[in-house]
Amino acid sequence: MLFLAVFCGFFAEYQLEHKIEKDREKKYIASMVDDLKRDTANFTFLIARGRETMFTIDTLISLLGSAERESKTSAMYYYARKVTITGFPFEIFERTYSQMKSSGNLRLLHTQAIADSITSYYYDVNFLISQQDVINKLQMEYIKNVSVVFDPSVFHQMYKDAGLSVNYTLKTKDFIIPDAPKDNPPLADDNKNAIHTLVGSMHYLYGRLVRVNGIVIVESEKALRLIQLLEKEYHLK
Repeated sequence: MLFLAVFCGFFAEYQLEHKIEKDREKKYIASMVDDLKRDTANFTFLIARGRETMFTIDTLISLLGSAERESKTSAMYYYARKVTITGFPFEIFERTYSQMKSSGNLRLLHTQAIADSITSYYYDVNFLISQQDVINKLQMEYIKNVSVVFDPSVFHQMYKDAGLSVNYTLKTKDFIIPDAPKDNPPLADDNKNAIHTLVGSMHYLYGRLVRVNGIVIVESEKALRLIQLLEKEYHLK
């Protein structure tokens, strides 16, 4: 009888610990699903922003190559300044995954398939973070070259004309694109070599954005599939 009582006590304690761990696992997964939903919302934003930036670059390259370039400088100044304004930072919401990983609580995941799916997503998606440095460098090269062909003081006046000042408070993910100059201000340097150098830097930025935007689309689809998998497996709906 004593043996049975001890056994039942151990069994009850095991069951309680098992339930606590299952509850903890489900809480982690519910939090991770929230992170993934924030990822998908951010991906949607990034895809739209990337396409807008690519359109801007494509339009500016066409204008720079136009035979009527001198009569279109107002539009060119607008698009030239817009290229970097509509840039976008990559942000991955991996708070829950990082917490589980650092605390050793990935062991709570009750199937290897779930663990593999989660690990694979976060491994792949972090490639986007590495692309931020590449894009930043390409943007800096663009800024250097655009400041030769275009007059930066015109850009500054565009901001002032839009009413922007040091007191302007930028809301999260908002961005302001000043209106095009009302007249057609001349280019600072319409030398063929300077323009070719600028177009070259725009092309490489454009090419990288095309590649990265494609990756964002793929990762967005992965995030949606992972959300569906976790919600079904853990009965979160």
